[in-house]
Amino acid sequence: MKRGELDKALEDCDEAIKLKPNFAGVYYNRGISTKQGSLDKALADYDEAIRIKPDYAEAYGNRGIVREKRGELDKALADATRLLR
Repeated sequence: MKRGELDKALEDCDEAIKLKPNFAGVYYNRGISTKQGSLDKALADYDEAIRIKPDYAEAYGNRGIVREKRGELDKALADATRLLR
């Protein structure tokens, strides 16, 4: 994805959150778009998606990837094993 397209995707996600703040999917999508730029922002978006929808398997998976990249291996493993429940 080109930088301008990524910026537009993030803007679209921000607007969608304003319109429907309790939709877990938009936080998940923003986390995917943000993941390349800021692990902290992506982690916060996955946390919010999981808070809204506690059984959101994809959000746990991506959050685990972010945590692994941050060196938080115990937390990454916890997210990965959460998917097995």
